[in-house]
Amino acid sequence: MCRKQDKFCSRVVDSELMRVEFWRRPFVYTLFVRKLWEMVDQCRCHQPSCPDVVVLNSAIWYCRKVWLTQAIHKSVTFWMLKLREDMDNLREVLMALTMETTVIWRLEEAITSDVTNLLRKSEFQKRLSASHALAYDLFKQVDELVVWSSMLAETFDFAQRVCGSVKSLIESEDPAVEDIFDQCDDEIHVGTTMRQRFVSMLLDALCESDGIREKGHCCRD
Repeated sequence: MCRKQDKFCSRVVDSELMRVEFWRRPFVYTLFVRKLWEMVDQCRCHQPSCPDVVVLNSAIWYCRKVWLTQAIHKSVTFWMLKLREDMDNLREVLMALTMETTVIWRLEEAITSDVTNLLRKSEFQKRLSASHALAYDLFKQVDELVVWSSMLAETFDFAQRVCGSVKSLIESEDPAVEDIFDQCDDEIHVGTTMRQRFVSMLLDALCESDGIREKGHCCRD
């Protein structure tokens, strides 16, 4: 898929202030586990290259993408059991990695259609809820693992207050409406407004701690 749609490729973004590496490993086994063991080795043997924080997530592929692929097993139960088996196999490497750095498991969350249409939860959302239970079960087995819900209050508010009304104006030719509509795909693929809010929240959190900032720090006046 990386060759067909560039957005699915692994990436590295580097600057004077921060280095971010995004590694795409759709399934939680083999390459996923191998990458985590590489990080453990970096932290133990090559300390400067040890990441300050590792954020992991998986469930979308098991809950939706794989389930929709006709060429392989289509049973919802099968893929939830497969996800449970794969997450159980992460316990050893996560215990090792959490001893070296902060590791966060980010939960997958509801998409806009589930937020704005409150008549019922979709089948997709039921599978995501099952994946949350698996994440918390893993959390109980790995003491230092942090489980984080990505459905920030700002995202939920934006989906209901802004996207809900704009979706009903899909035929509008008003440039202002079209601009907002472009930002209302879902909570995973947010537009510029929500990305800027997320960045502001992260910077606010980073700048809350006391102490004199070194030259070049993003929080220094």
